[in-house]
Amino acid sequence: MRARGLLPVLALGCGAYIAFAVSMFPAAAALRWFAPDSVRSSNVTGTIWSGTAQLASVGGLAMRDLRWEIDAAPLLLARLRGSAQAALPNGFANTRFSVSGSEVSLSDVQLSTSLSLLATMLPISGANGALSAQLESLVIAEQWPVSVAGTVRISDLLVEPLPGLGNDQLIALGSYEVEFQPALDSSEINASIRDRGGPLEVAADLVLTSAREYRLEGTVAARASAPDSLVQGLNFMTGEPGPDGRRPLSLTGSL
Repeated sequence: MRARGLLPVLALGCGAYIAFAVSMFPAAAALRWFAPDSVRSSNVTGTIWSGTAQLASVGGLAMRDLRWEIDAAPLLLARLRGSAQAALPNGFANTRFSVSGSEVSLSDVQLSTSLSLLATMLPISGANGALSAQLESLVIAEQWPVSVAGTVRISDLLVEPLPGLGNDQLIALGSYEVEFQPALDSSEINASIRDRGGPLEVAADLVLTSAREYRLEGTVAARASAPDSLVQGLNFMTGEPGPDGRRPLSLTGSL
């Protein structure tokens, strides 16, 4: 009877010790052992549950003053959940996150940075400008977004001219707002794109498919302030203008 009564006490004691040991597990050791190769960090302090890194990079995205908090309860369901915040070279990023297998879910995302800083992660080489995002949710599976809800704003967009058109100077395209909307088809992501001033009037719809393809359909018109090189580019990339002066815009491709 005494032995049987002692077993629950021993089990409880062992469980408490393991929980204490895990709660005090150093963050620096956890990152060295468990973080993927795409994650780099230095001057790491704290524990696996609550820690900081003075410098870090994830997939080539440099950041500093990274801080995170991990929720313990979801680990019982093999799910990593918590919050993170970091300063970027010219902005910041804050988010809640949840990781299960190869799927990463972000919520309450607040991001402010430049397009050039994201060029290592997104197919936007040759473009520059300021980017801010407020996303209610973002789900990524196999390194591809499968669900997005929220707003992205791009300000003072600069792009390279088309080959053979104009000089080598970047072309100013103005500012834009991209509104991601819930899709009826779960295999697609839908967004509307509208200009917020600048040399172009733009109204278009963007579709991203699970096959990593995109479709951009809409209309565009050059304002009086548009440079000649931009007007030439519109003549080359779009159809004939309608009675209202707006040109049909249709682009498809894969990423």
